[in-house]
Amino acid sequence: MAITPLEQTLIDQARAHQEALAAYYPKHQAGPFNEDNHADYLKHSGALTSLLELAHSKSGLSDQAAEQLRQVEVEDAATFRLHFPVETATAENIVAQASTHVFLKQSQ
Repeated sequence: MAITPLEQTLIDQARAHQEALAAYYPKHQAGPFNEDNHADYLKHSGALTSLLELAHSKSGLSDQAAEQLRQVEVEDAATFRLHFPVETATAENIVAQASTHVFLKQSQ
């Protein structure tokens, strides 16, 4: 089954929102960012999330269209991790964070 024009439009919109988010991440890191930039981020993030949800539900999308949306999701996650790497938790990190948290609580 070929991707329908409607499915292609949804995929194209998801890609456009993902590209806008990819452009936002370095701006956010460079800071400071203004309220308009943050509002744009929220708009694109919400729209992308809604479109990607179609790939994970019984939305009526063809398997091919759902797969393309899932690929956009993978690309967005990779781009996000590129700009905001997640520190892998180690025993030392956990103890240090817990100690700092307890120390700050007692100091207040």
